[in-house]
Amino acid sequence: MKNNRIIEIVKILDEFLNIHEKDFLAYETAKRTKDPFKILVATIISQNTTEKNAFKAYYNLEKLTEISPHAILKTPLDEIKEAIKIAGLQETKAKAIKEVARMIVEKYNGDFNNLLKGRNVEEIRKEIMSIKGIGPKTVDVLLMNLGYHVIAIDTHIRRVAYRLGLAKTNNYREIQRVLQENLPTNLLLKAHLLLIKFGRTFCKARKPLCEKCPLVNFCYFKRKRK
Repeated sequence: MKNNRIIEIVKILDEFLNIHEKDFLAYETAKRTKDPFKILVATIISQNTTEKNAFKAYYNLEKLTEISPHAILKTPLDEIKEAIKIAGLQETKAKAIKEVARMIVEKYNGDFNNLLKGRNVEEIRKEIMSIKGIGPKTVDVLLMNLGYHVIAIDTHIRRVAYRLGLAKTNNYREIQRVLQENLPTNLLLKAHLLLIKFGRTFCKARKPLCEKCPLVNFCYFKRKRK
């Protein structure tokens, strides 16, 4: 039986918050290109940085070279590092981007869709996560934007889910399981974006704006604070 409270929370946030494509690089890239390689590159660049810097880094890389497996593989690693430097962790991110390109070219004939064909979610995760620097959240962002029944869990979602009592722990897989079990596929991406924006703007780690919160009636955290 689904937890209607979770669906109600998503509906309230959808009415209260406006999601813009420029709020999320991976989402904007998916909407604009529908290209799994580009989405994954955007997601890697977005790790541990602000969206503003992630967008700048991605645009720098676009100016440097076509963001395709073959083009990235031919581009010197140092040039990729320099292009995405503004997003930080450029050593790790550039190597991961380069290795994804190598995998797609050498194992999948340059077509990312060949990696996805015939594989379930866990098989796709295992294959992509074999590359150093790519973890479960990065793969889940890709899968979610491609329409799989997956929701990626970031720091904001962990905090919000725990405070709202949606999950009893801040464990990645547990929060993911609860949300995936209680939300239809067509709401998972929207829930991901809304919960992150809610965490960024209202349910902040420090000094949450409880007085202005649209979810105050659902919140266990405020009751504890009182």
